[in-house]
Amino acid sequence: MNKKESFFQFTNPKISEILFAPTGESVSSKLKDVLDTIQVKSDVSRDSEKNIATVTLTVSNFDKDDLDNDNAISLPYLIRIGYTAEFHWDNSDVHNIDMFLNINAPALLLGYIRPQISEITSRAGFEPLYLPFLDFTDEQNSDKK
Repeated sequence: MNKKESFFQFTNPKISEILFAPTGESVSSKLKDVLDTIQVKSDVSRDSEKNIATVTLTVSNFDKDDLDNDNAISLPYLIRIGYTAEFHWDNSDVHNIDMFLNINAPALLLGYIRPQISEITSRAGFEPLYLPFLDFTDEQNSDKK
């Protein structure tokens, strides 16, 4: 294979946050109802002088504020998983770096989160929750439901 290595590289992604809590509610709700509650948040912390950035992607089916009301508890479980990686780049193509950090990096991290969510929900005795692929080119996806 004679392919050129990308100027945009990353460290091994690590779990930065994980929570799974069955609520005791019946699982009468359809899986689509759980999927409708999914929120995806991307956070980028960039150091332009060193050409590095830390990107965290968090997927959750509840807001921390919802824990004080009955909306979150009506779900069969609460789940929140975050992954973080450090991305670095050389100076060859810096004009595209925002696109890489806001689109490519979250899409890459989602690839680590998706199997974790399906595995956890399945092992807890629920129908596996398979997250769909997401289009991070849409700025609305930073708080996508």
